[in-house]
Amino acid sequence: MRIRSSLSAKLLLWGFLNLAVVAGIIFFSMDIEFRIGPDSRLFGRAQGRFPMLSLPISRELERSPISEWDRVIERYSEDYLVQFSLVTPEGKIVAGSRDKLPLDVAARISSQFGRQGMKATFCTNGQCQGVCSGAGCGEGPRPRRHTFKMKTSEPRLFWAGVRVPRFIHAAVGPVDLVLVGRSKSMTGNRLFMDPTPWVVMGFMTVLVSILLWIPMIRHITRPLGVMTTATEKISTGVFDVKLDERRNDEIGRLSRGINHMSGRLARMIFGQKRFLGDAAHELASPLARMQLGIGILEDTATDENRERILALKDEIQQMSDLVNGLLSFARSDSSSGRVRLSRVNLFQVAALTVDREIPDESIDVVVNVPEDIEVTADFDLMLRALGNLVRNAVRYAGTAGPIEVTASVGAITATITVSDHGPGVPSDMIDQIFEPFYRVESSRGRDSGGVGLGLAIVRTAVLACHGRVFASNRPEGGFTVSIELPLAPAPTPGDSSSNNAGAKA
Repeated sequence: MRIRSSLSAKLLLWGFLNLAVVAGIIFFSMDIEFRIGPDSRLFGRAQGRFPMLSLPISRELERSPISEWDRVIERYSEDYLVQFSLVTPEGKIVAGSRDKLPLDVAARISSQFGRQGMKATFCTNGQCQGVCSGAGCGEGPRPRRHTFKMKTSEPRLFWAGVRVPRFIHAAVGPVDLVLVGRSKSMTGNRLFMDPTPWVVMGFMTVLVSILLWIPMIRHITRPLGVMTTATEKISTGVFDVKLDERRNDEIGRLSRGINHMSGRLARMIFGQKRFLGDAAHELASPLARMQLGIGILEDTATDENRERILALKDEIQQMSDLVNGLLSFARSDSSSGRVRLSRVNLFQVAALTVDREIPDESIDVVVNVPEDIEVTADFDLMLRALGNLVRNAVRYAGTAGPIEVTASVGAITATITVSDHGPGVPSDMIDQIFEPFYRVESSRGRDSGGVGLGLAIVRTAVLACHGRVFASNRPEGGFTVSIELPLAPAPTPGDSSSNNAGAKA
C-alpha cells in the first residue's frame, strides 16, 4: 500500500495541519494585538495592569506628604479590591496594609529588589522606617525583573509585586519602593492577570480544531457505519450488500474484503439451497412411486406381513416429509425467483393460518390482529412462515395455555407475534434455533417435531420479504417468536393489490 494512501498517514498529516492552524491562530492573536492597539477591550487588560498601576502611584506619592501615604495606598486598595502594601526593597512595610508579610514573600522581595546603598529614615504614625536615599542609593546592578507573582499556602493568598518607579521626595530624597498586592483570587480582580485573551484564544483553537477534524472523523466513521450495517445484514443471512471499493486506504481494503466475503457466502448458501432443492425434487418422484407401491402391497398383504408393510410405510412417509421440508426451504429464498412482494393483510394471513393449523377446538388460540395492518411481503411465504410458528406452538405447548397471535404497528414496520405458555428454549440456544436441521432435542423423530427445518423456513421466508425474525423466552414462562415486516405504502386510487392478496387467500 502506498504511504500516501494509508489511513495512518492521513491522520498524521491532518494532525500536522491542525498544529499549523493552531500556530497560525497564536500568530494572528499576537499580530492583531498590535493592529487593534493596547487600549482595546480584548488585549488592553492583558498588557499588565498591575505594573502600569505603579506609575500613577509613584507620581501621587511624590507629591504627597509621607503622612498621607497610608491614605493613598488604602484608596487604591478600595478602588481595585486588592490589598496593597508599600514596602522597601528589604521587605519593611512603609504604607498600606500592615499585615506581616509571609517569610517567603519577604525573601522574594529582598532577593529580587534589595540592593546596597544609603538609607534614609523617616517616621509615619510613630513608626520609623529606613528607605534607600541619597547618592549611594542605586549602587550595584539594577535587577532585570521588575515584577513577581507567587502563591502562599499559609495564608492561602496570591501575591504580586512591582517596583515603583524611582522618584525624589522632598523630605527624604531619592526613594526606591515596591508595591505589593495580595488577593484571594488568582486574577486579583483582573489586576494580576486577565484570562480573557487566553480564553478567547483557547476557544478559537478548540473551535477551529473541531471544525478541522470533523471532515476527517466523518471520512472514517461514515464508511465504518456503512460497513457495520452491512456486516449486521450478513450476520442475519442477507448477503446482497455492496460497499464502495474506490478508497485505497485500510477502509477500502476492508470494504473489498467484506464484499468478497458476502459474495462467497451468497454463492455458498445459494449453492447449498439449490443442491437441497434439486436433490429433494429428484427424490420426490421415486418416493411417490414407493408410496404408491406400498399402498398396493398393503391392500394385498397377508396379516403376518401387514405390520412390516406399515412400518415401511411410516419410514417412507418420514422421508417424504423431509423432502417436502427441503423443497419448502429451497423455495422460501428470494434467489429462487418465486418471491413476489405485494400488499399483504396480516389479519387475513393470521385467520387463514389458524384455520389450517389448529386441529380441533381443544387448542385455545387467541388472535388479536387488527384488520387494517398491511405490509409489503409475499402472501405464500408469510402463510408458510406463520403456519410453521403456529404448528410449533401447538406441538410443544398446545395444552399448556392459550396460543396468542398478536400484531402491532410501528413507525415504518409492523410486527406479528406468536406466543405460547410452554417450556421455552434454553437461552444459549435461541440464536441457533433458526439454523437448518438444528433442534433443541437430540432426537429427530416425527413425534418429537421433525427434522428441524420449520424455523429455518420461517427465517428464510421472512428475509426474502425484507423483514427480520427474532425469538425470546417470556418472563412469565413460554416462548415468543416475532416477525417484523415493512409497512405497505399508502394505497393509491385504483390499487387492487390488497384485494388480490385476499382473493389468493
